Amino acid sequence: MGTRARTTILMLATVMLATLMPVAASASVEPASAESEFVNLINQERTSRGLTPLAIHADLVAGARKQAASIRDAGRLFHNANLGSVTTGWTKLGENVGYGGTVSGLHAAFMNSPSHRANVLDPVYTNVGVGVVVEGSTIWVAEVFMQSTATVAKVSYQWPFRDIAGLSYAGDIVTLSEAGITSGCGNDRFCPFGYVSRAEMGSFLQRSLGLKPMTANFFSDISSSVHRSAINAIANANITTGCGGGRYCPSTTVSRGEMATFLVRALSLPKATKDYFWDDNGSPHEASINAIAQAGITTGCGSGRFCPWGGLTRGEMASFLVRGFKL
Repeated sequence: MGTRARTTILMLATVMLATLMPVAASASVEPASAESEFVNLINQERTSRGLTPLAIHADLVAGARKQAASIRDAGRLFHNANLGSVTTGWTKLGENVGYGGTVSGLHAAFMNSPSHRANVLDPVYTNVGVGVVVEGSTIWVAEVFMQSTATVAKVSYQWPFRDIAGLSYAGDIVTLSEAGITSGCGNDRFCPFGYVSRAEMGSFLQRSLGLKPMTANFFSDISSSVHRSAINAIANANITTGCGGGRYCPSTTVSRGEMATFLVRALSLPKATKDYFWDDNGSPHEASINAIAQAGITTGCGSGRFCPWGGLTRGEMASFLVRGFKL
């Protein structure tokens, strides 16, 4: 019991794949073949990003198959409340569960969800077990991920930043780092809970878009900023007009609403056809907020809200950029 108390289980949100309009499953789908296909897709995602492929662990497979059967029997998604008992010798465990019509569709849905993708791309994981149950036209799946105590020392160095382990958007931060869009905040840290300044936003967007840095100043208050050339680049691309009076206000925190407008301009997103959130009425960024929601870049901050006036954290920014630019 003492050992169990010192370990950590990473329990991540489920994804209701029925909302993705899955196509009918082929009658020839065999659970064992589907399980192998899921593992292959997971390892393809990892190796394409320079991460170590996961080894199949028999205990994890057994636990995943039991969970897949349980969610099938219940007809709804939920996590294994006793995930820590599926095997021994672990330091960290994670689980993805879902249902849909095809293996490829389910995997794509997992990868489009930051919390599920974080499990697939977590550098510390060493093993995986996938369980599949097929009933009619529906594939029910559970994926269980594990970091083995035997390899903790070997894999612990793989995080690009020492302050992101266990975070739901850790995988997105890794993706940004690998794409050369961020190098962190110094001392091997990313500072995921720090707020994004308007100056930093300039660099995030300039790198994501591959814009050429510019030295000619568009604003009167950015001469001393290390982000000056990036700010000039996004101004030249008509992504920003500053904060008024010929200024950019580089040290001001970016709100979630402002972030929406930055992304709409950067991605040239079309106008939305519906209103997605109830708390952005009166916001000058409401149209942009609806546009990024329609594009699948955000699902808000919970309970039908977007929290447009809230500050944007660096961790949140990582997820918005990865979704928006499809990294």
